[in-house]
Amino acid sequence: MVRLEKTAAALYDLLGGPEVRFGQHITNTVVAGQYGLAVGETMLDPTVHDMGDMNPFALTPMMLEDDIPYVDLNMPYRSVELNVIVDDDSAKPLRHEWLRPMKEYRQTLAKTLVSEIEDSKQPEDVVNLHVIGSPSDPESYGRGVNIQETKSPEESAKVAAEICRNGIAIIISNFMELPIGQSETDRFSQLIAVKANYPIELSYPANSGVWSLGGTASIDTNNSKELRAKNVKLAEFHQSIVRRLVAKGAHIAHVVYDPNFSDGFNKQDVDFKLAQSVRELL
Repeated sequence: MVRLEKTAAALYDLLGGPEVRFGQHITNTVVAGQYGLAVGETMLDPTVHDMGDMNPFALTPMMLEDDIPYVDLNMPYRSVELNVIVDDDSAKPLRHEWLRPMKEYRQTLAKTLVSEIEDSKQPEDVVNLHVIGSPSDPESYGRGVNIQETKSPEESAKVAAEICRNGIAIIISNFMELPIGQSETDRFSQLIAVKANYPIELSYPANSGVWSLGGTASIDTNNSKELRAKNVKLAEFHQSIVRRLVAKGAHIAHVVYDPNFSDGFNKQDVDFKLAQSVRELL
């Protein structure tokens, strides 16, 4: 399996690094009474603290002298949940035969990411692989994968949004038919949207005949004026997807399928973009 070294290093900084204890992460918030990294004590304030937070064994000099109850101040430990989500509608009829390799491409990318996260995470962290949509071969993802078959793009978006609320999430999709982020309540500050496209999804090639665009719509790529107009609209469509996701707090890693590589992607390009997105979460 292809390694993503830069992404692995960024994940280690996010999920490993020095700010861990006992296989868990240390939060930046100081609270009273919870189990965590001890940073001091403070006088018990009944209007702020629970009586159960009181430390009867505190050895603060003031407490010994004045019999004042104190509570411990801690930076709590926490584990992190990471969810890799693959948008797979390969069981549905393909709009074009050239889209068929995208299923294997997204699957390979997802498995590679899960492997890198497993190597970089803390022992108490949880990593899940989810598949949403209508996969043609669910068993090809292996064991322990959460397959959630959905009947519509809207249902897929709803399922993905729910998963995103549980922690850090990475969604692999072209987002052309996954309307996540359209709900007013959606907010995804811990989402990396891996926008994975086939080149022809981004720009129709010149002089390649007449293409069906679904229904009665078509494009004559031999007509330069028509081609230019349709490609401008196509670019605007993809830009609108990115704007929608960014407006909801997502971090974008745009990668493109390249049949010249055995795994379907340029490792260096994908590694750089994914690492950059992971570091934006730091």
